[in-house]
Amino acid sequence: MTSKTTYLLGILATIVIGTFLFKNLCVGCMNSDAKSPTDIQMAKPNQLSASYPFAVRDSDFPFQVNHNFNFIVSSPSFLMPMSMGLKTNIEHLKSHLADHPNQTVRLTGYYTSEEENTSSFANLGIARAHSVKNHLVLLGVRSDQIIPTASLDENLVQDRTTYLGAISYELTETKDTEHQP
Repeated sequence: MTSKTTYLLGILATIVIGTFLFKNLCVGCMNSDAKSPTDIQMAKPNQLSASYPFAVRDSDFPFQVNHNFNFIVSSPSFLMPMSMGLKTNIEHLKSHLADHPNQTVRLTGYYTSEEENTSSFANLGIARAHSVKNHLVLLGVRSDQIIPTASLDENLVQDRTTYLGAISYELTETKDTEHQP
């Protein structure tokens, strides 16, 4: 057997073993109901308004944009990329909370009764609120200034498989003893 034949047999064996392992070990790869990576990863720009735009309910926080975090149906994770307006307002919220250490932001995550909850949380709303909370904490907002809550809402704006703006925000005052930097 020549070395050329040995190399060709090695390539053939690699292809056969790789195909076998892919078919047997790749969870969800062969499932026709699974969403393609482009459905999951990229949010497409749309003309619909969000159910709940990024608008913090407080007279001291005037920033508002018609974009918000978007979620695939039955998914606790928000879609990337975020709009520049949303990123800018998140930075404004971060600065506002840093300047007002006695305020907290209540994140309310919304969900519908038709969605399947595969998260470890009691419902998708609280899972979505925690997803956004984790993102805000990564950006530098203090964890103790964010309170995740949930609410059932059957009227969320849906664009095909995406819920638009399934999070709302509300600033509240806390006592001086509760939050210290």
